[in-house]
Amino acid sequence: PAQPTVVQGNAVTLTATVEDSVGNSVTDRNIEWSSSDPSRATVASTGPTTASVQTIASGNVTISATSEGRTGQS
Repeated sequence: PAQPTVVQGNAVTLTATVEDSVGNSVTDRNIEWSSSDPSRATVASTGPTTASVQTIASGNVTISATSEGRTGQS
């Protein structure tokens, strides 16, 4: 997200950028989103490259976006 802290009870939208082997952005890849601690924050896909993260409780959480065996984290 634009800022590393999200107020408890609020939501934030994340966008994943998937690139092919030569660095071109592609949008036709499946992205699997996950939360390191669903009791603190949940994540749900909202589009081909976006997801909504809803905070539930305070604490640190890592959100992961995985496509074709490669993972990015926030």
